[in-house]
Amino acid sequence: MIRLISLTLLLLLWQAASLFSHSRRLPGPVPVFSTIVEEARSGALFSNLAITLLRVAAAFLLAMSLGTAIGYFMGRRKLIDRLFDPWLVVLLNLPALVVIVLAYIWAGLTEVAAIGAVALNKLPNAVVIAREGARALDPALDEMAKVFRLSAGARLRHILAPQLAPYVAAATRSGLSLVWKIVLVVELLGRSNGVGFEINLAFQLFDVRLLLAYALPFVALMLAVETFVVQPIEVRASRWRGGFAPKGVVAQSRKKARQTGAQDERISAPASHRSGAALEVSISAKDFTSANGGRQRALQGLAFELASGEAGAMVGPSGCGKTTLLRIIAGLDHAYEGRIVLAPHVRIGMVFQEPRLLPWRDVEDNIRLAAPEATEEDILLLLVALSLTEHRYHFPRELSLGLARRVALARALAIKPDLLLLDEPFVSLDLALAQELRREIATLIDEKRVTTLVVTHDLREAIELANKIFLLSARPAHVYATLDVPTPRGRLTREDAASIEEKARAAVDMSRN
Repeated sequence: MIRLISLTLLLLLWQAASLFSHSRRLPGPVPVFSTIVEEARSGALFSNLAITLLRVAAAFLLAMSLGTAIGYFMGRRKLIDRLFDPWLVVLLNLPALVVIVLAYIWAGLTEVAAIGAVALNKLPNAVVIAREGARALDPALDEMAKVFRLSAGARLRHILAPQLAPYVAAATRSGLSLVWKIVLVVELLGRSNGVGFEINLAFQLFDVRLLLAYALPFVALMLAVETFVVQPIEVRASRWRGGFAPKGVVAQSRKKARQTGAQDERISAPASHRSGAALEVSISAKDFTSANGGRQRALQGLAFELASGEAGAMVGPSGCGKTTLLRIIAGLDHAYEGRIVLAPHVRIGMVFQEPRLLPWRDVEDNIRLAAPEATEEDILLLLVALSLTEHRYHFPRELSLGLARRVALARALAIKPDLLLLDEPFVSLDLALAQELRREIATLIDEKRVTTLVVTHDLREAIELANKIFLLSARPAHVYATLDVPTPRGRLTREDAASIEEKARAAVDMSRN
């Protein structure tokens, strides 16, 4: 209603201005609309609009596809960025008219020259915006994709494209407004058809009615493209920001089946070289380079092993390198001395300190992304076990931290892992919620008999979850004591826990001496 009132006021203002000026300089709305009708009846209006629209589409698609690809690689590779950034600055500051004239001189008055000139003027804008989008990509989601072995296609569709979508939308909005203006200049200078050609003809005849008769429908056409094409795509791409998924999307999510890549055998060992353990770790050294260029050793002489179906817990002070150890086991960090030995074709499920859910996918989609082969029954059993059934189609922004951690655990278990890695999964949770989630994890570990390694700085958490506890020293971290938890988790009494805590304190005192 407000827009209708605004347009009515604009027409009234136009009519009033035409009454106070010469009719040849500013004809009123009625004469202009009558000219539009005449041009439409002759077919000239529609043919010229179609020709110009095709040029706009061709130049825009060429510039956006090349610009997005170039911008992505510039944002992800520092060397490429440094190499081509001067070129980008030159193109950004080169006048559009110069590019158009040079294109016509070098390639002739051809369609290729016209479309190429328009695309080249749009290209640097698309590159800059796509580069900023690539720089803003979340590395935590990249690591999640690597741990769960998503294929290149799945990463592009589910991780890269949604993160780049807002930047592509911004480039689309600014790009369309730029491209159609430059197309008119290109047609005015060197084409024999199109809206720009007709505007040039009207200028030579000083026919303002004809000029407006072509300009106004073209503006209306561009507004229609913005309203009925660009905006719906943008709304669909960002629907996750608004909360619940639309019913149609929910229905689609039930039928999705995604394919991921083959199993990673990065650190498997032949059967003849294995001791029967599901996980063997032997790290002689792991160093970091500090901001001032110095070397800091995080791990040194760290060795332990876990048998199949065994649950181990790494307990150590904050900052001693527990997360670094998990990253090495998960294959996210290769800069270390030593070896990690896993069973062949091992499937690793990991729960990070933060949930690392895709905010543009609902709960079920986040789980299915890691486990596309999971059946409807598999997903439902996990949702029921972790009290997530009523949140099945909710987006992460609608979940509490505790619920988000449950989803991350469900995602890790959905792949039916041979090795489950838990990186302080209860950090920042209140005591009651942490206790509840610990019980759920302990129950699932027992039921599925999955080899598990959890890192924590809380000894009581380790006692509740593990069969074997490894005590880590401060940096450079190493295992200085191993404690067995012989009592099954379900029958562990306070006295049992107190006894283990006493042994741990004794081991700590001994290590200090």
